[in-house]
This record gives sequence, C-alpha cells and structure tokens, in this order.
Amino acid sequence: MSGRHASPPTPASLAEFRRGGPVTTYTKTLRVHHQVLAACVMALIVSGFSLQSEAVSRVGRYLGSAAVLGVVHRIAAIVLVVMFVHHLVTVAVPAVLAGLAAARGAKAGVIARLGAAWRAIPMLPNLDDARDALHTVRYFAGREPRDHRAGRWHYRSKLHYMAIVWGVPAMGLTGLILALPTVVPFQLARVLGLVGLAVEPRTLVAIAEIVHSHEAYLVVIVSVVWHFYRVLVPPRRDVFSGQLTLAEMRRWHPEWYDAHVAALGYDPLASPP
Repeated sequence: MSGRHASPPTPASLAEFRRGGPVTTYTKTLRVHHQVLAACVMALIVSGFSLQSEAVSRVGRYLGSAAVLGVVHRIAAIVLVVMFVHHLVTVAVPAVLAGLAAARGAKAGVIARLGAAWRAIPMLPNLDDARDALHTVRYFAGREPRDHRAGRWHYRSKLHYMAIVWGVPAMGLTGLILALPTVVPFQLARVLGLVGLAVEPRTLVAIAEIVHSHEAYLVVIVSVVWHFYRVLVPPRRDVFSGQLTLAEMRRWHPEWYDAHVAALGYDPLASPP
C-alpha cells in the first residue's frame, strides 16, 4: 500500500470488514442527495434542451407543451438548489468546521487551517489525485503496466463532485437571471456597482445565456456520457445500497481495502484466520 491516499479505516468500516462485509460506502443522507441530484439533472436536461433545441423538442413535446416544460424545469431547478443547500448544511459545513477546530486545537497557522478545512471534505481533490490522473494517462498511453490504485475516493468521483460544487451555483444564478430578467440583473448590477464594477443589466443577461447554455452541454458530457458509464459499466450497486462486498471493495478501492487488511492483520479473501 502506498499510503498516499487518506484512506484509513473507520471503526465502523473496520468492524464491517472484520465480519466479512458488506462495507458501508455511502450514508443514507448521501444516497438521498445523489438520487435527488440524478432525478433533477435528468429532468433539467430533458426539459431544458426541449425548450432550447428544435430537434430535441420533437421528443420533449410528448411530455407536454413549452409552458409545461418550463414549469418542470423551474421546479427541478428549485429542488436541486434546495438539495445542494441541504448538502452544504448537513455534510460539507460540519466537516469544514470540524477540520478548522482540529487545526485550531493544534495551534496551526492560517494556511494550515485553510488546508485542514479543504482536507476535511474528502471529496475535494488534492495533489495525489493529480498524480493519479497523470498515472491513468500514462497507463492508457502504454507507459504504465496497470492503472493507479484507488483509495476510498477516486479522482474521477472528486471531479464529478467539483462539477456539482461549481455547476449548481453557476446554473442556479444564471437560471435565475434568465427567469427574472427584469429584476435579478438590475439588482445584481447594483451589487456589482458597490464594489466598483459597472456592468449593464443587459450584459448580465447575455452572459447568463452563454454560461447557462454552455454549462448545460458540459453537464450532459460529464453526467450522462462519463459518470453514467463509470457507474453502470460495470454496475456500482453501492450507489443505491450504500454498501460494497469485500470483493467489490478490493476491485474498485484496492488501497482502501489494503488499509483494512493492514489494520486487521490478515486478508479475509486470501487467508481467513
């Protein structure tokens, strides 16, 4: 085990590992967040592109008129934003506060505290993930004999998470500007003026149209083409059940598996006591 990844066993995961699995990978809260996110993204993609694209509208028309699709799009957007805020309040912010408290207790400096806050959310990427991504590139180029050994969190999963962290606020703000073009752009222009940025409301609307449209294409590429493929081929059941068998854990998270083996003192899949 390389030990580069922060993949230490927790008391709960070690107890599950000792019993022979399955090992919990996602809590119920995270699974609910993920399922709501998936449903909202699919609704937004279908309704949004049906309203924007004449070709896609031939499919979308079976779901209702443009007015109906507009209502579906707005409801899905509201639910997505509410889910995003709930995730921040229940998962991200408590983790960051815990990381800051630990750094404060160790009397760390400002930079160290910021680093602790970043590391407190394990789904945020770090330098090891950049090395893993480079290793994968070298592997597909034939320069490495095998792909990198993933820890608890794969760098691809972290990229997907970062896409959500960036995408939801960006799509939410630009969508709000486009939904209320006579109110939000003017108020936003007034706020920007307070910090010395003079921007016309119509310019904000034009920017919102470009960002909202191009970000939508990026969402389709990342979620449908890349993420769905990685989850469904082969199928990752823990997305729904929240648990992996030991064999699945060893296959998809080998470094995390090795950390449990090291803590337990033997490999239950190789030499049971």
